[in-house]
Amino acid sequence: MKKIIGLLFLVFTIFSYGNDAKAPTFSLKDQYEVTHNLEEYKGKVVFLNFWATWCPPCRKEMPEIEELYKEYGENKKDVIFLGVNNEKKENVVKFLKENNYTFPTIFEGSEKISRQYFISAYPTSFVIDKEGNVYGYVTGGLTKDQIKNILENVK
Repeated sequence: MKKIIGLLFLVFTIFSYGNDAKAPTFSLKDQYEVTHNLEEYKGKVVFLNFWATWCPPCRKEMPEIEELYKEYGENKKDVIFLGVNNEKKENVVKFLKENNYTFPTIFEGSEKISRQYFISAYPTSFVIDKEGNVYGYVTGGLTKDQIKNILENVK
C-alpha cells in the first residue's frame, strides 16, 4: 500500500514540459573542477537535482542519490547524476566531504541555472531525456525507488 501511495504521489507531482521542450543548457564546473556541459550528455539521461545544505528534505534524499550515482556507474554509463547548488562553494564542498557524497555538484553560475529552470523550492529534480528535452520534474524529496522508477520510464 505504501508503494502505491508513493507511486500515486509521483504521478501527481511529475509535471511534463510537453514534447520536445529543450532543457536549458549550461557549462559549469563541479567540486572536482570538472566541467559539465549539458550538450555533451546527449544520448544519456540526466538527473539534475537542485538542493541546499540547509534543506531537510534535500539532506534526506542525498544518501539515496549517492547510492544511485554509484549503482548507475558514476556517470560513466547512460545516466548522469548532477547536483546543483548556489551556496558558497567552500561550504558545499565541506558538506559533501563530511557526508561522503561523491556525486558531482555544479556551482559557478548555478543561480542563473536556477532561474532558467524556474526553481522555487528545494529539492527540485529534473530529468532530461537522451535528446536533451525535459522529461519532467518533481518538487520535493524523492526516494531511491521513486528515482529509479522515473529513470526506467524515461529510457
